[in-house]
Order: sequence, then structure tokens, then C-alpha cells
Amino acid sequence: MANYMIEQMDEIEAVQCPCGFSRRAFISEDNKAATLHIVDVTGKARSHYHKKLTEIYLVLEGSGYMELDGEHVEVRPMTAIFIKPGCRHRAIGKMKIVNIAIPAFDADDEWFVDGMTDEITGRLASINGLAVISRQSAIQYKNITAFQFHPEKSGNYGIELLRRWLQCWQKG
Repeated sequence: MANYMIEQMDEIEAVQCPCGFSRRAFISEDNKAATLHIVDVTGKARSHYHKKLTEIYLVLEGSGYMELDGEHVEVRPMTAIFIKPGCRHRAIGKMKIVNIAIPAFDADDEWFVDGMTDEITGRLASINGLAVISRQSAIQYKNITAFQFHPEKSGNYGIELLRRWLQCWQKG
């Protein structure tokens, strides 16, 4: 096997991804080091994070925003963004970016913010003496701000904890 790889980006078939459509280069079982993606961001990407993956974005065309851990940062051509593991992120706008994934992209390391709800609920439920309502029960509160929240609706489930959880959920 050669000590190099070559890809013709315009010949790679685009696949749907959380940001729009991506052409992914250097995807192979032998390559664990890094991958390069050309991504056409088509509007409002789905918020996600990676547990292991670091991503470097370079905006080539268009403009918009990057949402990084709830903060909106304006981006335009030649803006570079370094996204560490655990950073909730998504692109907002119409743009073309280069995305370098280190280590190589792994679809099993793509965690969607909605999926965090189950993980958080499960971990909270394991705390002795803390009662936690299910995701299905909590969904009714998704669009209610902490100021609109009525304690009588929560029963005995830790009102302050639920308020904080709702605020975090609304930011995502």
C-alpha cells in the first residue's frame, strides 16, 4: 500500500449529513488519521457533537453563522473554526465549507443534541433520592421558558433541576 492517498473531490458522490450534503474523501478501513469533506450547508443544520472527533471548518463560499455551544458566531469566506470534541455545533446559512475531521470521520461518533436528553435523563435517574420524569413526559415543557413554568405541573420532581434542564434544552 502506498504512503499517500489521492481523491478527486468533484467525482465523489455527495451524501446527506447533518449540515446538508457532504463529499467525504479518504474514507477507508485503513485510514484512521483524518478525512476531508466538502460540505454544502443548505440552511439550518442539525445540532450535534462528537465525543472523539476534532473538526476544522474553513468557509469557502457564502455566509451565515456557526452555533458553537449555544453561541452564534458570524462566518464568511476564509473564516476557520476549530471544533473540539464535546462542542455542540451546527452551521446556519447557505455556504460551502471544507471540513477536516481528526481522527478520520466515524458516523458512530455523531451525537445529536436530542439524543442527549436520554443520556442526561438516565444519568440523573441513577442519583439516589432524585426522581426524574421521562423524556415523553418532559416534551410538553419544551417550548416553555423558566418564567412561564408552573411548579404545580411538575409534581415532586425537583422544580429547580427541571427549570435548568429546560433552559439548556431550549438553547440546543
